[in-house]
Amino acid sequence: MSLKPRVLVVCPGIGFVRRGYETSMAQNASIFQKSPDIVSLLLKGAGTESDVERVIPSIKRHWLKPVGRLCSAHTAYRLEQLSFFIAALQTVKKFSPDIIYISDELMAKMFYKYRRLLGGRYKIVFRNGAPQFPPFNFSDHIQQVSPVHYERAIELGETPERMTLLPEGFIIPEHLQNNISDQKKALREQLQLPTSRTIALVIGAVGDNFKRIPYIIDEFSQVPDRPYLVILGDRESAAVKIDKKIKTRLNNEAVIRTVAPELVIDYCRAADIFVHGALSEGFGRAIIEAASAGMPCLIHSAPAFHFLLGDFGIYGDFTRNGGLAATLNDFLAKPQFTDEKRLAQHRFVYERFSWDRLAPKYISMLKNVCPDG
Repeated sequence: MSLKPRVLVVCPGIGFVRRGYETSMAQNASIFQKSPDIVSLLLKGAGTESDVERVIPSIKRHWLKPVGRLCSAHTAYRLEQLSFFIAALQTVKKFSPDIIYISDELMAKMFYKYRRLLGGRYKIVFRNGAPQFPPFNFSDHIQQVSPVHYERAIELGETPERMTLLPEGFIIPEHLQNNISDQKKALREQLQLPTSRTIALVIGAVGDNFKRIPYIIDEFSQVPDRPYLVILGDRESAAVKIDKKIKTRLNNEAVIRTVAPELVIDYCRAADIFVHGALSEGFGRAIIEAASAGMPCLIHSAPAFHFLLGDFGIYGDFTRNGGLAATLNDFLAKPQFTDEKRLAQHRFVYERFSWDRLAPKYISMLKNVCPDG
């Protein structure tokens, strides 16, 4: 074994999937590359290559969309994973990792079976962001990103010794950027957004999925003096129905955009309120992105979300019709999100989720998995 642990980060979706755990895994890889205590290499599905990043040719899930009923989304994903795994084996052998750090359960199972059948000294660290639940019989160590999933795993028989509770990391500036009205107006003009209305921001895949964008639209239609709605996300097949719902329920007072990940923070700074319709998440990256920009966040009252924002979240019961509308109406009628609270919220998420605070803990976890280094 080398003096420094050799860590292979594997994520087939990096390079063509704009959001989700791919964003987090890409940041993980970047943090690992900067550490003097480990040697790391990222295997990804697309993009540019460097000394620390390799593009692995493989089938891409979105290539198979035109096939329609002949190939389900699940099958397309499995074909992507299998082709990536096969193509990656030569690079894996050459790099000879001590640890494979991975977030795709199917890929982790492939590497586990390969090690069992053909030999291999690497250990598998599974980053449980989806989340998955025990048994984790395809990994040597599990990173749980939320205490809700950590506690549930213990209830289902997993041992604490095999897990590390370590949340997702974020690029968060130490100090909250001032967002005075003239700067916000200029940013809205740049983004072609209304300059004289309250703007509510929603981030998530645009379709009929767990992000519950149709629910958000229906709830906004019940608010007399509703904010202008900005929805950021990749369009799924059901996006056409959402377009119609915006026209009929909101009188077209909303816009859907797909933007590069690095532009999301500009929309956070331009908006006034963040709204999240999901009832549960593996983690909830968009919530932390919005909170770090100083936005009040309207979210469902669930333990996983209370972990993210504590007393700073504006919680409601989004399981019922009218729940979000009531929460939004109440917030608009009695806005209490002062500048002091914005600063306190930013400090809260910075201390808990910034890479400035979390990077050493990630490196420590990896070194503990390979204590001989």
